[in-house]
Amino acid sequence: MGNTTDKTSVVNAEIAAAVDQQVATSQQQVRFEHMLVPFDLLDPGDNVRLPDVGDVNARSMADSIEAEALKHPLTVMRTATGRFLIACGHIRHSGIGIVKDRNASRFSELFGEGVPCSVMINPTIEQYRNLLLDHGEEHPLTSEWELYKSAIAFFANGATERDVAIGLNTLMTTVAGNAITADRKSKIAAHNKAKDDDIAGFEAAIKVATAKGDTKAVQDAEAGIRYITRKTVDLVNDEIAEARRGYVQMLHNIARSPHVVMDALLYRETGNLPNGYEEGSLPTSITTGSIKTLAKAHMSDIKDDDNWNAGRPGPKFRKAWLKVMAQSDKKAKATADGENRPKAMSATALLDTLPTLASESQKLAVRAAAGQDVDGDRRKELDKVAYVAEILFDHDSEFWTGTCIPRFEECMKAIKKADEVVDVDEAEAEAEAEETELVVNAAPTVELEQAAGEEAPEAKDKDKVEAKDKKSRKSSK
Repeated sequence: MGNTTDKTSVVNAEIAAAVDQQVATSQQQVRFEHMLVPFDLLDPGDNVRLPDVGDVNARSMADSIEAEALKHPLTVMRTATGRFLIACGHIRHSGIGIVKDRNASRFSELFGEGVPCSVMINPTIEQYRNLLLDHGEEHPLTSEWELYKSAIAFFANGATERDVAIGLNTLMTTVAGNAITADRKSKIAAHNKAKDDDIAGFEAAIKVATAKGDTKAVQDAEAGIRYITRKTVDLVNDEIAEARRGYVQMLHNIARSPHVVMDALLYRETGNLPNGYEEGSLPTSITTGSIKTLAKAHMSDIKDDDNWNAGRPGPKFRKAWLKVMAQSDKKAKATADGENRPKAMSATALLDTLPTLASESQKLAVRAAAGQDVDGDRRKELDKVAYVAEILFDHDSEFWTGTCIPRFEECMKAIKKADEVVDVDEAEAEAEAEETELVVNAAPTVELEQAAGEEAPEAKDKDKVEAKDKKSRKSSK
């Protein structure tokens, strides 16, 4: 089997060895030393770009460098051999190489003393991985295959599945279209809201303690803020890791598989056979389930005999590969014969489309398809309206478009305007009711105030009568 990534394992081994050596000597925060490095001492790392995309960007970069010089230095790491491994700047490096080949005098003028580089001093594995992805704003990653390459770089340098889920979370959404569900987003938002509330409480405590001059209480509250912040990051990352678990397991299986799997995925992505392959030597389709089977077979081969490797797969993998090829051929034939049906969307994916729908009829249909309970009578009514509209459209589309639709739109405007008037009237009525309620509620208060200042007339008259009777009884005695 041919492949385009034979050097990957060698490069990754050198990356791991260099990083391990430097991390062992120092755990300090990464620092950079700016220096000019001879072009011939620069080695590309495991670039995650699509080959064709990288070539196009490199040619464009070469034009820019030749005209305006290099705008930003390359980020590199010194290896044990004294050479320099590129972590960030692969397109710039390729562009410089193109300038060297086509305009030697300009190359000498710009880079005769070396290529401007920022050399990492004592990087951690995580810091190196982040730079290795090289997805800047000018040339961001745009392909799912590039996301696969990024994951391979993570796993090759010791990352766990949780690390990959967190580190590539944004790319899984922007590049792979694999968005986190609304329910999971709500849980993440709840964690962040709880954190904000807790921090607000700690900050209030800090103000009180500061006013009292209580240094110990201030320090305790500050420690509380740090703790709740770390705890929330862990909780959010747990949600992300769980949400991405299935997709990351697929990425891990790709990383565990021989190079030919990535070449097949590149073929699926671009439709172009990678170098070294002939027509029919790669499957036109390869599923997540197939990747899992292939990775399992490959790991079993290595367990039996460690001479098998990513560039030289063993017998169990080859047997599984033949099955994948057969399934691909069968699917291709079915597609050509018009037998394939599109894969059904999941209930979650269906419900995620609701915010994009304006029609209640469509929303009811989507909810029903997703397995939710809907108002059957209401759905029948709306279906009848749609059915009548279809008859009118099919009978005379011009009449429907030119006459019916404009009239409907006028009706909708009139309804909207009437609703706005009703809303205003209701608002005024509510305001008037509230004012009346305030007056009514205030009345007892006024009466009480009056009672506190003077006695009620009825009470005064009663007292006069009682006094007169008392005087009359004394006289009779």
